[in-house]
Amino acid sequence: MRSFPRSRRLKRHRLIKLLFDRHASSVIRCGCIRLHYAIVPRSSTGTDSPVQVGFAPNRQKTKVLRNRLRRIMRETWRINQHVLDTGSINSTSTLIVMALSRPPADEMSIRRDMTRVMRRLNDTLADAQPGGS
Repeated sequence: MRSFPRSRRLKRHRLIKLLFDRHASSVIRCGCIRLHYAIVPRSSTGTDSPVQVGFAPNRQKTKVLRNRLRRIMRETWRINQHVLDTGSINSTSTLIVMALSRPPADEMSIRRDMTRVMRRLNDTLADAQPGGS
């Protein structure tokens, strides 16, 4: 398994808080996955990455299971990140995303729903761009 680059990890608390502000971000739901996303100035992220993403699985009975689900979410995102067209995001902006799972969240449903929600996010971003279809 290849690692997920640190520059693509969403860690800044003020950016995470921004994602849960109804007026500053948007939400896409698909099955057991919910994505909160916003486009922010790249200078506020502290990195040159066009996308930063965080993962938060639902509360589980054990920390071991929660960490396993987080690894599955992160790996599924990494494998399917080609689905996102980051070329539509201008060079002075960064797409920030928080991926959340909710029950029932097992390995298969996370993999399936994460791929679907990433496609929906890409379609939404393409439609929001000037000249989008």
